[in-house]
Amino acid sequence: MTTTRPPWLSSVLEAIPGALIALDDHGRIAGYNSSAHQLFAPAGTNADGIALPHLLHEAVGRVLHDNAANAQGEVVIAGQRIGYTARLAKEQASGERIVFVGAQRVESSGDFLAIAAHELKTPLTAIKGGTQLFERRTSRGESPLSERDIELLHMVTGQVDKLASMMDNLLEASRLLRDGVEIARQSHNLTDLLAHIVQESPSPPGAALAAPDVAVHARCDPQRVTQIMRALLQNASEARPTAPICVAVRATGSGAQVTVADTGRGIVPEDEPHVFKRFYRGVGARTHLGLGLYIASELVRLHDGRMWLTTTPGKGTTVSFTLLCG
Repeated sequence: MTTTRPPWLSSVLEAIPGALIALDDHGRIAGYNSSAHQLFAPAGTNADGIALPHLLHEAVGRVLHDNAANAQGEVVIAGQRIGYTARLAKEQASGERIVFVGAQRVESSGDFLAIAAHELKTPLTAIKGGTQLFERRTSRGESPLSERDIELLHMVTGQVDKLASMMDNLLEASRLLRDGVEIARQSHNLTDLLAHIVQESPSPPGAALAAPDVAVHARCDPQRVTQIMRALLQNASEARPTAPICVAVRATGSGAQVTVADTGRGIVPEDEPHVFKRFYRGVGARTHLGLGLYIASELVRLHDGRMWLTTTPGKGTTVSFTLLCG
């Protein structure tokens, strides 16, 4: 049975063009807009007008009862992949809690990500070109910039690089959503490849490779393994920037296993089941889109491998993945 609607809820729901559902403090549907009805009607109807999949109700429960900042995931309805995000809102006057669930077809999301990333990279390229020109002139003594101006210029350049990296991740996520990523697998010396990646990686400077005396081989795409490792190294570095990071590789019965271990803050239990989900940002996350581990895990999956992690809050995290025999 539907719950009583706050007087402002209908206006909010219909003002949003995408699919939006509101649920009350007990997880009951308080309202939804026409886009949500079109999206979820194939799942059936009930007393609330539409039936929500069990996974989506679980996500709402995490937000309401586990103090999760948000809950994200995908469900399949009538063969169509639907991505959703559940977020908690509180009405200031009454203190009433409402969970808003936004949803959209995954294919549409992938198209949007690709378009948005391409459009955003165009001005970023121009900005980066301008800052690089100033830096070259400054290094040649052609610019009358003060030391403070030069520091600000370097800061802008660093932030532009960070934004460009985010745009690259958005583009890669859109390709993964549309099955547009190709994996060129051949037999490679994985030990040598990892040594090169660790040595050339811009971050972190304290990473070291532990490998057996006998080279470990695997069937893999070196470009994609490099992409996977850079994401894991960056993630480990953010956990504790000054701490050493251990990269290890060993042969297994079916191929190879790679681990990246840090001694950072670890991952809280409520975040652990969701770290490989697209756009998931855990407790305390502020500086990334929540795509690095998602992309890395998907690239491992496309290699017919798997990725997992073990973590202890306050002590560190170890991320592992497997590749098939070379």
